[in-house]
Amino acid sequence: MSKLFLGMMTLFVIAGMPLMAQTGSLSGVVKESGTSKPVAGASVRVIRQDNAKVIKGAYSNASGKFTVNNITAGSYRVEFSSVGFKKLEKSSVSITENTTTQLDASLEQELINFNDVIVTASRKQEKVLEAPASVSVVDPIAIAERPALVPTEHLRGLPGVDFAQTGISQQTTVTRGFNNVFSGMLLTLADYRIAGVPSLRVNVPYFIPLVNDDIERMELVRGPGSALYGPNATQGVLNIISKSPFASQGTSVSVAGGERSLFNGTLRHAGTIGENFGFKISGQYMRADDWQFIDTNETSARTADSITALTSGVRNANIANRDPIHERFSIDGRTDYIINDDLKANVSAGLSQTMRSVEMTGVGAAQARDWMYYYVQGRVDYGNLFVQTFMNQSNAGDSYLLRDGAKIVDNSRLIVGRIQHSYELNEMQAFTYGADAFFTTPETEGTITGRNEDDDNITEYGGYLQSETHLFDNLLDVILAGRIDIHSRLEDPVFSPRAALVFKPNANNNFRLTFNRAYSTPSTNELFLDIVAKRNAFGFPDPFGVDIRASGVPDGGYIFDRAGGFKMRSSFSPDATIPVAGASALWGAATQLVVGGAPAAFQPLFAKLLGGIPAPGATEIGGIMALLNPTTGTFSPVTEVQDIPQLKPSTNQTIEIGYKGIAMDALQVGVDVYYSQVKDVIGSLQVFTPSVFFNSQQVGAYLKPIIKPEIKKYVMDSLGMPEAQAEAFAESTSNDIIGGYSRIPLGTVTPTDASDPTAVMLAYRNAGNIDMIGTDISLEYALGQMISVTGSYSLLRLMERDDYHDSAKITGTYISKIDGSSDFALNAPTHKASVGLRFHEREMGLRAGIQYRYNDGFKMNSGVYIGDVKHSNLVDMTLGYDLPWVSGLKLDVSATNIFDNRTQYFVGAPEIGRLVMARLGYNF
Repeated sequence: MSKLFLGMMTLFVIAGMPLMAQTGSLSGVVKESGTSKPVAGASVRVIRQDNAKVIKGAYSNASGKFTVNNITAGSYRVEFSSVGFKKLEKSSVSITENTTTQLDASLEQELINFNDVIVTASRKQEKVLEAPASVSVVDPIAIAERPALVPTEHLRGLPGVDFAQTGISQQTTVTRGFNNVFSGMLLTLADYRIAGVPSLRVNVPYFIPLVNDDIERMELVRGPGSALYGPNATQGVLNIISKSPFASQGTSVSVAGGERSLFNGTLRHAGTIGENFGFKISGQYMRADDWQFIDTNETSARTADSITALTSGVRNANIANRDPIHERFSIDGRTDYIINDDLKANVSAGLSQTMRSVEMTGVGAAQARDWMYYYVQGRVDYGNLFVQTFMNQSNAGDSYLLRDGAKIVDNSRLIVGRIQHSYELNEMQAFTYGADAFFTTPETEGTITGRNEDDDNITEYGGYLQSETHLFDNLLDVILAGRIDIHSRLEDPVFSPRAALVFKPNANNNFRLTFNRAYSTPSTNELFLDIVAKRNAFGFPDPFGVDIRASGVPDGGYIFDRAGGFKMRSSFSPDATIPVAGASALWGAATQLVVGGAPAAFQPLFAKLLGGIPAPGATEIGGIMALLNPTTGTFSPVTEVQDIPQLKPSTNQTIEIGYKGIAMDALQVGVDVYYSQVKDVIGSLQVFTPSVFFNSQQVGAYLKPIIKPEIKKYVMDSLGMPEAQAEAFAESTSNDIIGGYSRIPLGTVTPTDASDPTAVMLAYRNAGNIDMIGTDISLEYALGQMISVTGSYSLLRLMERDDYHDSAKITGTYISKIDGSSDFALNAPTHKASVGLRFHEREMGLRAGIQYRYNDGFKMNSGVYIGDVKHSNLVDMTLGYDLPWVSGLKLDVSATNIFDNRTQYFVGAPEIGRLVMARLGYNF
């Protein structure tokens, strides 16, 4: 293997060795127009004059200088471009043999770049207006002007983006719904590396170790993307692209401070060794007082633990032990090696560690303590060949769940290998094809995957092919793609097709009709989770405690025994299987609880009174079933129990019509209208095992005739209470006793293979099929060279289908009993909008921005968090100034939620208020 590798590398190097004969060079300096300031990182592209084919390219260095070697003699067109400047083209540039042609360039300022070059939509370079997808780009100017604490903050206000903030740095970001408290629905990449936490498949943005100064741009592709990116790209792809060391040489340091005792410091240095080796290293440290939330489930658990500790002498200090501080640091490094003009290699590595932070999960909040995340990545580009491999690793440190204090162990690992090649057959036809392999290895020591710990590895393989045909002199593009993936835990391969027609009547307009089908595989948690979400949920005395347990779905699913009616298992009789109709068998245990729960003064009376009553038969008092709402602690009666079949992948099939164009050289408009059919939706964790209670009406009919006269007689004889008052007291007290019997969860109807047969179980399921319609609109208007106005609006609605009448009803983002099984929520607003204003005067070094954001309220159902989220109206502002007395010194101030409108983005999250932060940065 090593000989083969060395041989291939030798061939690459030999093939890429410069041919000196009949070649020349091009060099020059790129500056700002009207000044002597160099433009670092400007792209220089050498294009054949006769056929518009790019043959060579380079970037300007920190002094604005560039050199392009080994250009075949001839006539060329040279393009100069850099974000924040107008593109400059110079035609008929002559290159002669063994000669260096000098060509300088002066670029004019431009606040808005209406036609960025992107790579994420098609996994190749193309202009935004030519991309066969709905795309938004966050450019370097916008990134540099906002001192964001985590990269995803730059996505606020973009069309189709659902942004939920649950702490000072804690955020979940998705596109077009399907949000959750523990979400990984938006496939998030950093330089094509999957940036989520391995195994858990959750996006934790502050685990991405890049600092703000590392980021060149962010590309967001809305809608399904599995045809090129494989599994778990059903809602979109975010690619965070970092700066090359060659195009960003120098050192930058910043210090930021603000409200909530916030401190954030960053450092970045990039340089080169010779002409072919570049490197960069960056790091940051952050600390702040986080917003706080009081979870009554945690406080109740702490109280119960304290009571238990009185007898056991053992207390779990982690229960409800929330740390009010958010503290973390990160470091990231990268090396680039240009072997020759065609062969380039890149190695990068990074580490993030969270010393303390609170994160929401589907089973309640978790306290992160010294949670570490790190990665290693290697990339090789050889002409049109791209090869990549990376490893992500997680180490949960001393983290724990807050509702029961259980320790979290996560040493999981993800290893990925990718190869891609593109081939241009001629000017009309091109192909892109490749393959991926994913190896997921969870390591939780039983704290997350429990009994499944020894059998929870996942392997995935996939391959794809995309054809791109240019017709009628590039007036019409036809894109066809397909991908097949094999998953070690799924029975059948998954096929993801893609088709697009892109009509370009001119360079400034793009009309799209696209079809995409993408899929999301069941995650490690959805397949293998086995964890206690809450211990002794009903506060029963030892040893009768009943836990709430969150479980993945095993092979074969969860099936209930229906023979002879539903049956329950009870902690009061753990070895018995009791029919729901025969709940009266637990009358004695219920009587003890009712007596124990009575006021101390009445316990002897209740013991005597109730102890002498014979246990009813099944015909006198039966059982009823009800499902627990773990957020409110209430129960909803049910008459049926739903089996949970083995999980299937969820697929998103979307038809989309889109337009993107530029009018009057100043207005950019984007409109996308889409219709999605999402099949086999995997919902969030929900309770699926009903608890069993006595039928309250039957309890009343059985007990009241016996106990009411006895209570009345007792208070009249022993306490001398008048008859009328005794009658009322006996009525009230007997009703309380009847209610006491009726409110006791006697047992749980559990599936046949439940690991804890008495526990109330939370699990995932393929909730069913939904239809979804939506619209994303974006506007950007340049008022001259210094001011721009932006706006966005998004509509998202579910369609509740009535299969009996073959019709559909348009509803909000919540459906009750989807396909008759469980509730389903997109956990996102129906309407959201933003309006922004940006100002940038480059000569003065002054910049400012303001943005208004509106989000509808919505119903939420995510794990143990169920309830309503209110609408929000928020205003953010930024202000920056290049301080004139020191070159490279700048001050930026940002204020999110400037009017301090306390906003709870999710049920169970703290209310997020204003945060004002000032950052002083120095570049040299």
